Amino acid sequence: MKRWIKRSLGATADGISRLYDSFYPPESIHQNLADELVQTYRTLSQSQPNSNERLEEQWIKFRQQIRDQILQSSPKAFLRRPPLSHIVGLGNSGSAFGAWQMLRRSSNWRRYRNVLNEDPTGAPIRFFLMPSSGGNQIHHTGHLCAFEEKSQTTVADMKLIVEFGGGYGSFCRQVHRLGFHGKYVIFDLPELSALQRYYLGSLGVSVLPKSSWSDPSAEGVVLLQDTRELAEVVAALRAPLSPSLFVATWSISEVPKALREEVLQIVNSFDHFLIAYQPEFGSVQNSEFFTNLVATSERPQGWHHYPIPHTPNSRYLIR
Repeated sequence: MKRWIKRSLGATADGISRLYDSFYPPESIHQNLADELVQTYRTLSQSQPNSNERLEEQWIKFRQQIRDQILQSSPKAFLRRPPLSHIVGLGNSGSAFGAWQMLRRSSNWRRYRNVLNEDPTGAPIRFFLMPSSGGNQIHHTGHLCAFEEKSQTTVADMKLIVEFGGGYGSFCRQVHRLGFHGKYVIFDLPELSALQRYYLGSLGVSVLPKSSWSDPSAEGVVLLQDTRELAEVVAALRAPLSPSLFVATWSISEVPKALREEVLQIVNSFDHFLIAYQPEFGSVQNSEFFTNLVATSERPQGWHHYPIPHTPNSRYLIR
């Protein structure tokens, strides 16, 4: 009942927040980036295998739905149309309101407030209590607030960040707005990597060519879909770029154990971690899995493992 009430309130707030649209700049489509995204999805649709044992069935279906959305309707307002609106378009959810309250209580509220002006790309729904921002933007900044408070450092101090499952690129954007200058690696599905290229490119964030992936002096974003390439890039960058941070908010806990274990082994020596997860996914008991991760890590000290106050049945794992 409570969950239904929260969803109803969120949907009502989303409806009211649409009235704010006329007060802010409309979405501007970068046609060359849009054409590149559409062509990438056409190519993926033609070559996409029917099954992949490394992915849950729901993710295979989701990939097809993403391609269909963009190919049938163009990238315009992708955050307001399913399936992306349901998966990465947070809007005025209870989690967004909880993150908003956490940010307001933070001693660094002024710093976070300065990075909460929403971009029109994708036409995100404005946040009811702060229409200059959006629910996703606030939600992701809340994760960064939790990380900085528990780790007693800032993302601006990081030199290498690897994010597993980057959505459409909003978290990456917020990290850069908070002062990050270094190498940012996103590992994701091909469809989402293509969407990240479109979104981050629209904002002017540098997406690096393959020739610069392993160059420690080249600042920007690396988009990967292959674990072998991820291992090669991390091996080349880990020593010269420190401190390092691994980020996975509800992503690493939503893939089969074989893939998550492979990725976590690659980043096992990282200085810092920001992980959010739900207790169970499929047949995997995530609480047990991540408790074991702490126990077997190269540095088992300094971890913070606790429930996320504003997101029921989810936990943070931060170092």
